[in-house]
Amino acid sequence: MINAPHHDWIYPENSLKLAAHQKQSWQFALHPYTDQANFYQTAQKFGHPLVTFEPLVQQDQLQTIQITPASGQQVKSISVQYWQNNKSVETDLTPLFKEHQLQFKPDGLGEHKLIIRFVDGTTDIGVFNVMDTIAALLRERVNYLCDHSYAGATGKVPYSFSPASNQGESLGKMTFILQECLLDQNVTDPARKVAIVEESAVNYVRPKWFVNGDFKHPRKLYGDFYRVMDFEYIAHLFYLLSKCPSKYLKIHSPKDYLTWAAEVFDMRVNPDLHDSERGKTEAQMLGGYFGYIEELLRDVKNAGLNQKFEEISHSWQQVTKHVAANSDQLLAAMTEHFFDNAGFGPAAAALSLTGNQKSAQTYGELLKANIGFSNDFRAQSPDRWWEALSYMIHALWGRYYSCCSSNYRRKFRRC
Repeated sequence: MINAPHHDWIYPENSLKLAAHQKQSWQFALHPYTDQANFYQTAQKFGHPLVTFEPLVQQDQLQTIQITPASGQQVKSISVQYWQNNKSVETDLTPLFKEHQLQFKPDGLGEHKLIIRFVDGTTDIGVFNVMDTIAALLRERVNYLCDHSYAGATGKVPYSFSPASNQGESLGKMTFILQECLLDQNVTDPARKVAIVEESAVNYVRPKWFVNGDFKHPRKLYGDFYRVMDFEYIAHLFYLLSKCPSKYLKIHSPKDYLTWAAEVFDMRVNPDLHDSERGKTEAQMLGGYFGYIEELLRDVKNAGLNQKFEEISHSWQQVTKHVAANSDQLLAAMTEHFFDNAGFGPAAAALSLTGNQKSAQTYGELLKANIGFSNDFRAQSPDRWWEALSYMIHALWGRYYSCCSSNYRRKFRRC
């Protein structure tokens, strides 16, 4: 198959060729069951062993496998197969199997195929994944972005991190790099990584989204309008630059970037700064900025940027007051996608932050009802290209739910 996965050693997709008039038959059984436990009991009656194991383990973590053969079955051998150095490796685990159980520490990363052979000639398999630690994965992702995604001065889109997009969410690649450099002391060469993000922010982001770099004159990147939502991602980028050590910054000071963040964020939430009805309406919509607004306001106030502090605080209070007043109608849950996690996720978090307990609980019920049913598994199976490259502010379910829950517990833990 042309589009088959590379190194698909687990499922070789062997073909079956039939000559003229040749027949091939398979046999299967259908049988009702009542619940999950009864499903496994019924399967064992048909000769299927019960095999349990962890579907995902980290490197250096023990994998525990339990095998309960069907009646009359006896385990002959157990092995694990994995792909390493461009070849398939199989390790015999049979000596470790005692009293229907074995524990071992898998070698190598990626998918591992557990192969169980029985004395009667039947075979069963299970597939689990072995991954590096999250910390190592994040560092590798940052290294990849800085080494392969950054275009530099001579790239097709100079100073951008590819793929470039008009949508502000795409800047999550840059904010991810800064967050990792700020949080992980084991990141290699953080000075270089911060410097290239700063270079991109100054030479690519600012002039692309704002005419002549003027934050009060957004560029209409979408034909006859600009997207106010983009500004929360740009403000977050500038705000994170303001948190970086000054020794890493080569173009402007942390205070400069904090001022930029305040100006852009004011454009995001202040309807009075927009001329069009679209701009005014979108400015009053909640967004993922709930994740950093409290810290931004604190730093803006401490820096003496009093006018921006007052304007942003007022806009923040107005929008959350409006959402709280209309929570019974779930007004904030309505977006272009009707009932959307991009609507009720930020609503639950914003209302928690501002102490609106009853309204936060109303939107929180939508979060609880939908956890586990989203198509977002953005770390390993992204459905959009920018999510393939970074763990970013726009990753809806994991981030929104954890932030909303944390905010709610922090604000109302005594209730």
